[in-house]
Amino acid sequence: MRLMRSYSSLISDYKPDFFYFELVDCLRKAIFTGALLFASSVDAATQKQRKQATEKRNALALEHQRSREAQRMGSSADSN
Repeated sequence: MRLMRSYSSLISDYKPDFFYFELVDCLRKAIFTGALLFASSVDAATQKQRKQATEKRNALALEHQRSREAQRMGSSADSN
């Protein structure tokens, strides 16, 4: 009984006519939690793709730079 009195302020406004509200609220929380989890997994996949694209772009830029240096070295050797 003492426990009921201590928590009575939490349940005093509860109306049995709206019992389904708890179900609706749980469903709402589940949907938002699922949406957040989905968004974070999509974000992680996007970050991984961006990282891979950056690494590929950097590798291509390095290869291009080395190719140009090799061409310059070849053309300077031809002119000597």
